[in-house]
Amino acid sequence: MANTQDSVELTVKKTVRPPLKALRVHGPEAGEFLNRLVISELHPSPALPFTGICNPKGRLLYTFWLLPQAKNDYLLFADPLLAESLKDFLTLRVFRSQVHVEPDDAWRLRLETKADGKPEAVAEPEPDSSQKNTQSTAMAQTGKAQHMKDYWLWLLKHHLPWVQPASQGLFIPQQLDLQRHGVVSVDKGCYPGQEIIARLHFLGKNKKHLYHCQLEASSLAEKLTDPVETSVIGKDAPFCDESEIATFASPIITTDSGLAHFQLVAKNPSDCLLVQGRKVPINCHRRQPLD
Repeated sequence: MANTQDSVELTVKKTVRPPLKALRVHGPEAGEFLNRLVISELHPSPALPFTGICNPKGRLLYTFWLLPQAKNDYLLFADPLLAESLKDFLTLRVFRSQVHVEPDDAWRLRLETKADGKPEAVAEPEPDSSQKNTQSTAMAQTGKAQHMKDYWLWLLKHHLPWVQPASQGLFIPQQLDLQRHGVVSVDKGCYPGQEIIARLHFLGKNKKHLYHCQLEASSLAEKLTDPVETSVIGKDAPFCDESEIATFASPIITTDSGLAHFQLVAKNPSDCLLVQGRKVPINCHRRQPLD
């Protein structure tokens, strides 16, 4: 049975700048427009500027960082693999609203771990191209991969999920424990999937949760060496007693300590997982909510 305490040790960088894509949503009705779509209540601002958009079945299609710059002017920092899809999704729903959705390469996201251990997100201007070091394309791609690994480890440290193309439409917000971060509204005006999310909240019928798990990297059949490991996101794996199937919600990422870290969505994780056809001991923990 998995421990429910925040006891998985994971040392990560205090500050990360993930290679996310920025979208700007602005116009006289931008706030109202976004509030009809995202799972958070934007006014007042949520405890954490992290949110998502669900399909009508209450399953997350996108997660992103949403930072207000001014009244009715927002920056969205989305996964580079889903940014164009998110832009199209939003644009198709503008209709006659006074809202504009456009890429904004002038901004990047800085994520901090504060002294109290809580996460903080800040939008900062991108450095001018004249200030950047000249890099080969190969070096630039390697740098992005390393920054993405740092980002995944930072998310794991703070028990935050991140939807990728392979996990779109798989999980409801409660299964990813987003309500524990105070970013899920169950009683604001209607948004896609709100009815299902609210029903699960009030009836208490959500049985699956997000777990941070770790195993000895040496126990895997293949050695993982890439900065961001081959993704298993969205794939199912049984526990050794075969009583339950878990779904990977993150890549398996190795650290210098020789441990591999990843997220699973499951009911009651056991201490052994069938990985690549082998029985592998794992240690799973469900994090405590923010104070």
